[in-house]
Amino acid sequence: MAGKFEAIGTLSLPDSMDSGGFPKYLDAALQDLYRMQYGGIGMVLIENEGRAAKDRKAPEQTVELMDMVLREMVPSIHVPYLIAVLPCDYEASFDLAQQFNASGIWMDTLVDKASPLYTESDVVIDLDPGEVVKNKGGLKLFTEVQARNFYQMLENRPLEESVEQARKYADAICVVGESGPPSLGLVKRARGLVGEGYMLGVAGKLNDANINPYIGIADFGVFFSHLRRDGQYANPVSLTRVTELMQKVGN
Repeated sequence: MAGKFEAIGTLSLPDSMDSGGFPKYLDAALQDLYRMQYGGIGMVLIENEGRAAKDRKAPEQTVELMDMVLREMVPSIHVPYLIAVLPCDYEASFDLAQQFNASGIWMDTLVDKASPLYTESDVVIDLDPGEVVKNKGGLKLFTEVQARNFYQMLENRPLEESVEQARKYADAICVVGESGPPSLGLVKRARGLVGEGYMLGVAGKLNDANINPYIGIADFGVFFSHLRRDGQYANPVSLTRVTELMQKVGN
């Protein structure tokens, strides 16, 4: 059985600033961070939206903006955190993680050929995992497998094959549901493949009403829109929702 269950809160940064400029942009990010930490979230995933990308790498100005935000935000981060530069800019993710002493990086796909559904341009991601891990430098690598909630899979392969391959390269694997949480049977199959001592997570419209069956099987869950006011992605993080979730997961 898994040990303590970790709730990971997603802090999503817009790819660019609006008319309010950097002070407003930074303040919104800091407020979200504060509410997550004060509410008891044990780990934070800091990522950009990724919509502006024309290939797997984020636009240079997006990476620069994340750098600016992290410089100001890091002194206020009091929990372990991961960085993801979307869609799949692992080079920038590792660079920022090294620079700002993050615990590691998050990748939506590592071993699966996929195309993100959220980008304005058509993007195909087809990586060599061996090349990716050359950039680790002691950092942890978390990856999703067959992330069908925001990606189209471009090759038909069994989940078991993806899990077993990802297990060779990543320090943690996350099983994702397509239109909701993954089936409990799917998560149990993944646990059997990776073993009891390996970090296994779940994601996909998780909330305080559906998370309970996964506690004790998975080591962590990734929470996104549920943590925001009214459960809407465009709204700020809600301290009440974070607190209620952490009471439910028992940490």
